[in-house]
Amino acid sequence: MSSTIEAPQVAPNVAKGAGGTYHRDADGCWRRRDDTEVPGAEDLTLGDLFDPDQGEIDGSPVRLVPRAWASRRPDHPLAWAFEHADLGGRGPIPVPADAWDERRGGVVAMASPALHPWNLVGIDAVAAMLGVAEATVRAYLARDQMPEPIIRLGGAPGWTRDQITTWQATRRRARPPAHRARPAPGPDDETDLDSDPDLDGDLDLDGDPDLDGDPDLDGDRSSPP
Repeated sequence: MSSTIEAPQVAPNVAKGAGGTYHRDADGCWRRRDDTEVPGAEDLTLGDLFDPDQGEIDGSPVRLVPRAWASRRPDHPLAWAFEHADLGGRGPIPVPADAWDERRGGVVAMASPALHPWNLVGIDAVAAMLGVAEATVRAYLARDQMPEPIIRLGGAPGWTRDQITTWQATRRRARPPAHRARPAPGPDDETDLDSDPDLDGDLDLDGDPDLDGDPDLDGDRSSPP
C-alpha cells in the first residue's frame, strides 16, 4: 500500500487578489463573496502559476521553490511546500519532484477579464459611473452599502467595473417608484369643495369683526356726524 497522500485537485476556497474575495464552488464556478458569479472566470492550476527550477539532491529530482513565492497562510497555493523546507533554511525549498507533479494539476486560482487592471476602478471612477460625489461613494463604503473592494493599493480601495455596474443595476431595481403628482381634474370631474372651508361657497365671516356685515350699523359703534 502506497504511503503517498493524493493531493487535492481543487482548492476549496482560494482567493485571487483580496484574500477570500472569490471562491470556487462544487460545480467549478468561481463566485464572489456575495455568491454572484465572476464573469469569464477560468481555472488556473498550480502549474499555470508556478514553474520552479528543477534540481537534484542526493540523487533525487526536486523542484526548487523560491521562498519568496511561498507563504505559510493556509489559503496560499504553496503553503504545503513548507513541509519540505529545511528548519531555519533561507534558500529555495527543495520539493520532491513527484510531490510537485501530484499537485501541479490542482486548481488554485482563476483568471477573468473583469479582473484585468484596466477594468479596475477607484473612488473617482465609481463616483463618475454613479453620477454622485466622491464623498458619497466614501459614505457608501463606510456604511457597507456597496460592494467590498477587491483590492487596496496604498489604502485606496479598488473595484472591478463589473462589480459596480452589477451593483448599480441592483440599486435601480430596488429603488422605490417616484411619487406621481395627482392629475388635474378634467372638465367633467366634480370638484369636492366640502374639504376646503374656503371653497365651499359660503364664506364664514362671523369670526372676523371687520367682515361680519356693516361695522357701523351693528349698534356697537356710532355713526360719524
